[in-house]
Amino acid sequence: MKTPPERPKEPDGYDRRFLDFCRSFAGAAGIFAIVVGSITLLGWFFGIGIFLRTLPGMIVMKANAALAFVLLGISLRLVADDTLRTPLREVAGGCAALAGLLGLLTLFEHATGADLGIDQVLAVEAPGAVKTASPGRMAPNAALDFTLLGGSLLLLAFRRGHRIVSWMAAASMTVAFLALMGYAYASETFIGFGSLTHIAVQTALALLALSAGTLLCTRELGLMEPLSRRDAGSRMACRLLPAVILVPFLLALIRYELHRRNPDSDEFGVAVMVIICMAVLAAVVWRNAAALNRADTERSRNALGLARTTEILEKIFSTTHMKMAYLDPEFRFIRVNQAYADACGYPPEFFPGKNHFDLYPHPENEAIFSEVIGTGKPYTVFAKPFEFPDHPERGVTYWDWSLQVVRGESGQAQGLLFCLLDVTEQRRAELELRASEERFRTAVENSPVGLSIVQDGRIVFRNPEQRRLFGGLPEGFEFEKYPDIHPEDAEPFRELLRSIRAGERLSRLTSLRFYPYGKASEGADMRWTHAYVTPIGYSGRAAALVTMVDVTNTKEMEQAAHRQERLAILGQTAAGVAHEIRNPLQGVLINLSVMETLIEEAVVLDPEARDTIRRSLSAARSGSDKIENVIRRVMDFVRPKLVRFEAVEINTVVREAVELVAVSLRNRGIRLETALSEGLPPCNADTQLIEQLLLNLITNAAQATEQRDGVRRIEVATELDGDAIVIRVADSGPGVAEHHRKRIFDPFFTTRELGTGLGLSISRRIVKDHSGSIHVGASRFGGAEFTVRLPSLPQASGRDLVAPGGATPG
Repeated sequence: MKTPPERPKEPDGYDRRFLDFCRSFAGAAGIFAIVVGSITLLGWFFGIGIFLRTLPGMIVMKANAALAFVLLGISLRLVADDTLRTPLREVAGGCAALAGLLGLLTLFEHATGADLGIDQVLAVEAPGAVKTASPGRMAPNAALDFTLLGGSLLLLAFRRGHRIVSWMAAASMTVAFLALMGYAYASETFIGFGSLTHIAVQTALALLALSAGTLLCTRELGLMEPLSRRDAGSRMACRLLPAVILVPFLLALIRYELHRRNPDSDEFGVAVMVIICMAVLAAVVWRNAAALNRADTERSRNALGLARTTEILEKIFSTTHMKMAYLDPEFRFIRVNQAYADACGYPPEFFPGKNHFDLYPHPENEAIFSEVIGTGKPYTVFAKPFEFPDHPERGVTYWDWSLQVVRGESGQAQGLLFCLLDVTEQRRAELELRASEERFRTAVENSPVGLSIVQDGRIVFRNPEQRRLFGGLPEGFEFEKYPDIHPEDAEPFRELLRSIRAGERLSRLTSLRFYPYGKASEGADMRWTHAYVTPIGYSGRAAALVTMVDVTNTKEMEQAAHRQERLAILGQTAAGVAHEIRNPLQGVLINLSVMETLIEEAVVLDPEARDTIRRSLSAARSGSDKIENVIRRVMDFVRPKLVRFEAVEINTVVREAVELVAVSLRNRGIRLETALSEGLPPCNADTQLIEQLLLNLITNAAQATEQRDGVRRIEVATELDGDAIVIRVADSGPGVAEHHRKRIFDPFFTTRELGTGLGLSISRRIVKDHSGSIHVGASRFGGAEFTVRLPSLPQASGRDLVAPGGATPG
């Protein structure tokens, strides 16, 4: 079923309070019918007699009638809501159709004498019920009302035929009211037809309520239209109708009761009825006359107020700086104010009768004007450009303007109020300011200097360079709570904060070192900056501009040059020392070999002395081997190997390195585990050097775990992070102290008594030769974790890809 059209909005000129009353009464009538029908059905289902009749000996409401009341009550309650959506409207239409069909079938039974078997489906009524021709069958006048109301609510559910509905509801209400009059005046003629079933009093009352609610649902679209208006006639009708309907009914009821009690007092009863009727009607007329007088007084007061308002508006129209023009629906000028005329360069009397778009052709604006006249919706636009055809020297001008339809009493558009404000100067200044801001923004966004604004202690702005320096700070971060300041620069940072809080300029150079947010524990990517503070205003309040110049590369180059110089000196010294030691050491080793041979050949030594000498010689050879190992490592450090690049599967190298040390670590009670990510891309690397790097890290981890009790554990893991392959070696040892992490890769720095301090230095050089990085942090096992990042090769790279030149010196 197609969606019914939306109910039109209530037009102007109608009494909103009366229309709201109609909605409320209709909804209440629907609920009343549902309650009456439900109570009667309960009486039939559970045999509760008091639910079936008002008094003993009275006519009972039939079960079918009770069901019809429930269905019509539901339908009326839903229809009374104008905002009801289509599915519920279909429910309302279905309920109304079922109730109307039930009434129509019952009328057919009464008219033809047939029994369709519908009378006692819900409940069985014994023969001989009061005023009942056929058990369970409702009265014909009740069936007629149900038929009329079912059809009426079916039409209302789909918003059709409001005028027909109002006549049908009025007819139904008349039938119900006649039945109530029959009960009031004891006239069976109005209660039923001959020997057919008569209507129960509660049925008549509920039908009257349903009929009235259905009639009020039509409101301004049916017979109720004359009562719905806001004018004096509608108000008078609303006051008179209750008296016209109820007063004669009540007076006739009083006369009937007097006549029933004293048949000889008929003349007296007529006189009393006439006197009361005159008094009531006179009171109603007096009340309405007073109401009309008040309305006239209010109208006169409103007219005076309107005249004053008109005078004020006229003064505003004539003196305001805003340009105003009043046009007819064809866009011909009716009147313009002086400001409009001055802006156009003509006197005000020049415009009346001329078409706006003949003077100022503009297809787009003409389409807007036509749409406003057609839809009645106001239109406003800001800073709309316009060029005067008769004043080209003005160039492009900018205007805020609005259109408002002026309607007459009939609701038709009578004219168009056109208001304009010249904002050309403001718009040009705004465009220039915007261009200036854009230039400034571009300069700030592309500045190599980090800029941030701190207001009320929080960072409210950072340019890209400052975001790079600080990393991923949360929005509105409190600057003084930045946790990753270098420990040695805590005091310069506090001085910086004092200048910000005091709103003072910190013009002298302040050197500040810090790590990106959250990375201080990793000890990597330290930033070294020169910082300044300048008080500024931001968003109308005091703030501080913090300027930071990144000098990290300069400092690193200085440190690298200094370190390279020291390493060169250290290397020369170490090479000389190694050379001086190695020559005598070779003689010692030769002599040890000779002595071992002589001991074995000697026959005069007793076994105990021979064993003692052997142990001494073995200890001497072990010490000589250690010295040789130190010399070899020093020479490796001084004269690095050539790096031979090739496409390498990192997981393969890791597995080979783990196999080399697995047995030894297992014998020492150390558990070695791997967590290798599959599908890693190849890496351009030297297999032997990467293996040496891994063996160094695993050996250091093993030595560290032996310093702790409990489970000794080492884990080697690999993963892909972006375009970098990450290798992690984590242990359960004591970890690396924070103050040692910056020096742990320096040559000859060690925390072990027998360490050489060269393993990690060589490891870092290997990583640097592979364009990677290495840093130390804390592991999840409580010990240290060394993280190596190596650049990966594209997936399409071949296995034979090498560095330019085939090999590079380390």
